[in-house]
Amino acid sequence: MIRYLKEAYLNGLLKLIPFVPLHTAARAITELRHMARNYAHIVHPAPVTWNTIMGYISEILHIPVIPYDDWLTRLDDIPSTSQSLKNIPALQLLEFYQGYTKSTKCGDPNQGVSISPMYELTGTIAAAPSLSPSRLPKLSREDVKTWIDYWIKKGALKAPV
Repeated sequence: MIRYLKEAYLNGLLKLIPFVPLHTAARAITELRHMARNYAHIVHPAPVTWNTIMGYISEILHIPVIPYDDWLTRLDDIPSTSQSLKNIPALQLLEFYQGYTKSTKCGDPNQGVSISPMYELTGTIAAAPSLSPSRLPKLSREDVKTWIDYWIKKGALKAPV
């Protein structure tokens, strides 16, 4: 999907995403190792919307955001050749995206796509203070820029012109 962003633009999604930076997740895991419960949700206590993240990506890569169903239609219109499957990895997940669209009705602009439900975090935050809302800032443009710079460095994206 990363390689496809430049060609197919970005999909405009509406729901919240609870991404936690990897270094914070690693710290939380070490804090949780003595937790009494045998499970914990390592998610951001103050998630941001996909539209926020996609807006940052759009700014950084200089490409427009389009609605998810438009993106999916454009993806579906691309012939599945060996070359396109290699260059546009999202084509390999097309059936998943189509099934997900049907199950969530994300074609409705008011519905959006929900990647994850809200989680109960009281016990997790008590055991892992690094996940506390007072210590963990919301994802920012700089976080997204860090991701994009990494993807460019690894060859998954070309640098914006």
